[in-house]
Amino acid sequence: MVRESKTLSNIAILFAAITAAALGQQPQAKTSFVTFSSVPSHLYQHWKAYGDRIAKPGAERIVASGTVIRRATPFAAASSPASVTVLIEYPGRARVDEAGKGSASFDVGLTTGNSSAQSTEDVGDMLELLVEDFSDGFFRIATAEGRQRWIGENFRSADVPGRLYDIAEVTFQSSVRGAVTTQVKTYFFDSKTKLLAKVAYRESKTRGLVAVESEFSDWVQVSGQAVPKTLVRREDGVEMLRVSLSQVAITAAASDGSFEGGGK
Repeated sequence: MVRESKTLSNIAILFAAITAAALGQQPQAKTSFVTFSSVPSHLYQHWKAYGDRIAKPGAERIVASGTVIRRATPFAAASSPASVTVLIEYPGRARVDEAGKGSASFDVGLTTGNSSAQSTEDVGDMLELLVEDFSDGFFRIATAEGRQRWIGENFRSADVPGRLYDIAEVTFQSSVRGAVTTQVKTYFFDSKTKLLAKVAYRESKTRGLVAVESEFSDWVQVSGQAVPKTLVRREDGVEMLRVSLSQVAITAAASDGSFEGGGK
């Protein structure tokens, strides 16, 4: 469910999330982990490269801070960098606290209110990037919620010389923008590292149907987990959103209200 509320301090949110985990707060929501026995054989190397955040309790949450640059329309100038704090928690939960915009959160496990989302399109873009396009979203959807079609390995990249992709397509019911719609997305994994490189799909916006490409790069290891420090969303080839993460921590899930009503 997408909601917005008053902006909180990025530093306070980061500190509170890490402190809550240190005090041993445990998740109470049901979590469908992607384990060795549940991951398809053709995705095993990609699952293994990502780490065990989505395989067992104890590291479900990514807590990160950095900056975000936006473009209001494809023809507008890019904004100045604004500070942002991001929480991503498996499965299907995300929260964003952005300077000048306030807070927004989404929890795929909440079944009421999704059809009455009050967020603007740019907030929806951010949450879609974090909930569905992110690696968490792919494994959750591909193994439990959607229909997955394995296209194959080692496809030559058309945009990066020498790069090869492993490609999978998923069809699923998306609710990240409120109304439930059928969505088809194609996920491209780097054939060498097995980490997610980009996601491509088409989406209806107020200005019409657009070709979307979400890109994930600058992958680093944090507490044994792979995390991308640069996340980019392009529409019809124009960069509309860039998130650059400078500080990243991994914690256990916590029932701290972060994904309820924009957080508390």
